[in-house]
Amino acid sequence: MKNPLGKLADKIITHNTTPEEPTNFSSGVFYFNVTATRFGVSLATFITKHPELKICGIASGTTDGYGVTRGYWVICETKEIAQ
Repeated sequence: MKNPLGKLADKIITHNTTPEEPTNFSSGVFYFNVTATRFGVSLATFITKHPELKICGIASGTTDGYGVTRGYWVICETKEIAQ
């Protein structure tokens, strides 16, 4: 499957570290334990690996004492397939 972000994703992946797999809390709730610089790469990889899921919401998680986001909650549901 072709990456929906195309060349942009290649640049991001080249300039950041390896994507992280999120923790699956079931019922469509995932937690990405990453900073903002790694979240985009991790989310793009997750979307590519899970074409059956549709993202319904994203929220930042915790912050450290300096206001830097240290994680993101992603809520998904299964895409409905046209019959």
